[in-house]
Amino acid sequence: KAERELLDAREKRAQQALAEAKKLRAQADKQRAEAERQKKIANAQRREAERQKQIAKAQRVEAERQKKIASAQRLEAERQTKLAAAQRAEAERQRKEAERQRAAAEKLRRAAAGAKQAANQRLDRAAQLRRETEKLRTELLAARLRAAREKRRLGKRERRLRRLAKRLERAARREARVAARAAKSRSASDARAARARAAAAAKAARAARAEANEAKDKAIAAAKEARESAEARIRALKKRMLVEASLAKRRAVAAAETARKAALADAARVREQALSVERRARAEVARLRAEAARLRSRLSLVTSASVARAATDDDTPRPLPSRTLSSEPQPRRRVRSVRSGALSARFDKKARAEHLYIPLDNAQYEVSSSWDRTVIVLSGGIASALAAGTSQLGGTVAGSLTFNPLRYGSLQVVVELNRAATPRVDRVRMGGHIYLRLTYLK
Repeated sequence: KAERELLDAREKRAQQALAEAKKLRAQADKQRAEAERQKKIANAQRREAERQKQIAKAQRVEAERQKKIASAQRLEAERQTKLAAAQRAEAERQRKEAERQRAAAEKLRRAAAGAKQAANQRLDRAAQLRRETEKLRTELLAARLRAAREKRRLGKRERRLRRLAKRLERAARREARVAARAAKSRSASDARAARARAAAAAKAARAARAEANEAKDKAIAAAKEARESAEARIRALKKRMLVEASLAKRRAVAAAETARKAALADAARVREQALSVERRARAEVARLRAEAARLRSRLSLVTSASVARAATDDDTPRPLPSRTLSSEPQPRRRVRSVRSGALSARFDKKARAEHLYIPLDNAQYEVSSSWDRTVIVLSGGIASALAAGTSQLGGTVAGSLTFNPLRYGSLQVVVELNRAATPRVDRVRMGGHIYLRLTYLK
């Protein structure tokens, strides 16, 4: 009985020890579960801290980017202010140049008006000389008419004197016959007196004829002298008119040549100024493009998608935009391949549109366009292993490609354009690979 009690006591102690062990095991399991829960909470807190750290890092990067963008905007505003000041100065210079050209044009206009007035004066002088010539011709014609009338009058007088002389001769012969007949009956003295009277009458007739001839000669000489004087004056006037016309023509030719040379010089100067302004404008555009490229290269482009991807611990790729896959294009003979690192762009020059093929495969992309460039941001896939580079295309629309690696395994592809154009973007499959195709209309 004592042994049984002892065994019962031992069994009871063993059961108590077993219950205590179970209790301790349950407490240990509870403590282990609590430790696991605390460990999970710590892991969650660590992950949350890491996520908050990544968010803070992304926010810090975004703040730095915003700071750089603000600095670039401030620099751009300063550059725009300087450019506006330069444009105002250029406008003021062009206004002064326009004023000077207007003054030169006014001076040329006044010179042309003076030349026109001088030409009008020369024309008036020529008209006056023509009127004087006509007047002299009229006077010469009147002198000739007067000479003709005088000649006719002298002819009539000469004929009258000749008739008178003939009449006197007939009277003298008649008187001589009468005297001869009377001589027979009168004395010799009467015959001498009759002969003397006949001789006197003949002498008077000869004197009248001589006077008429002298008057005729004087009239002819006066008419000849008047005609010669008028002809000499006409010749002098003609010679003076020819000389003045030649001088006027020479002066007009010289004035026209001077005006032409001045106009050519002004045109050459204006053309040179226009070319200089165009060269300065092109240099300014090139400088601004270089400065913009430098600013773009200095600024780290972080897209919102990249920030969102960096802020989350989810590595699942973003869904691609819904694009239709076109059929595989037929290969063309004149296709130019340009390589930069592991990235290749194929540029088709034969089609009516320029096609640019960029390997895509499983990468995600975002496309944005402006008037002078197209920017493609590739992320994931092949984009994380590509190096920077620049390739010249030499197309009608697309000029060059620039590859700029960004953070978070992204790549920026910049297509510089020769003119304003907006591409049509789609995905195509060629040779088992997916390409991003940019189409620019020519």
